[in-house]
Amino acid sequence: MNIAIIGARGCVGSALVKKLITTTGHTIIASYRPEEGVGVAHERVVWRLVDLGSDEGTERFLSAQNSIGPADVLVYLVHSLDDRKFEAMDRAFADRTGRIARKVGVKQIIYLGGIIPKKELLSQHLRSRQETGKRLGAHGVPLAEVRASILLGPCSVSYRMVYWLSRRFPVVIMPRWSTTKCSPIALEDAVAMVAALIERRSDGHEIFEIGSETMGYDELIMRSGAVVHGRQSRVIYVGWFPLAIIAWVVQTISGVPRHIAAALMGSLKNDSMIERNRFIEVVGRAPRPVDETLRELAQVMAK
Repeated sequence: MNIAIIGARGCVGSALVKKLITTTGHTIIASYRPEEGVGVAHERVVWRLVDLGSDEGTERFLSAQNSIGPADVLVYLVHSLDDRKFEAMDRAFADRTGRIARKVGVKQIIYLGGIIPKKELLSQHLRSRQETGKRLGAHGVPLAEVRASILLGPCSVSYRMVYWLSRRFPVVIMPRWSTTKCSPIALEDAVAMVAALIERRSDGHEIFEIGSETMGYDELIMRSGAVVHGRQSRVIYVGWFPLAIIAWVVQTISGVPRHIAAALMGSLKNDSMIERNRFIEVVGRAPRPVDETLRELAQVMAK
């Protein structure tokens, strides 16, 4: 099959390209933007510029205008957090992509989004993740929507915030809402899930929640501290802590831009724990334990 990946130069996309090269015989149509440049060179990887801001640019990427023919499966990994108007941009990109995918004959879309809590007022970030899935699936192409919480990987912005908070601050001052629940999962497991779904046809708009273990965000920081320092980070809870200050601290210690940190940290007020974990059902094995993943990542980050 021809597998198109929009967002192929991102954290998940880069790992997915490498996995598909080594484990499948599929041809990969991988997107890049002018400021990014192309990624890994391989005979089965075709790098194409993509312009999701226009019908023509999107269709050119997905259609038979490519020398290898149109995409059979589209993996959609776009999230415009680096733009301050990311909600509107995400809606427009997803709607256009779903519509053009239907036009050119894409058989399935796979989208990696976030776990959406029930009966809660969603953060701007999670609201955008949910809306992106709706827009992608609104045009009739079967959609497999993978919903994940925090991805644990060296290139994951969420993990980098956890790592640097636990490394720099053996004692971490956090708001009380940091006890909200999350279900972290290793980046490689999220990639394995997406890769497995390429071989599995979805019926309509199907949701696949994935995660390893469920814990509080504060517990994740403490467990990361145990790996980094040999003892758990201590967390002191305060009733009120301005998000702007947290975002400034995160930018200072990790380099994650404040507006991105604020969007992600704002989502921590929502639980992002799995209700029905479909990882084993699709991949055929259990996800990696969180502590094992944290130990391995701490060694990578320390280099």
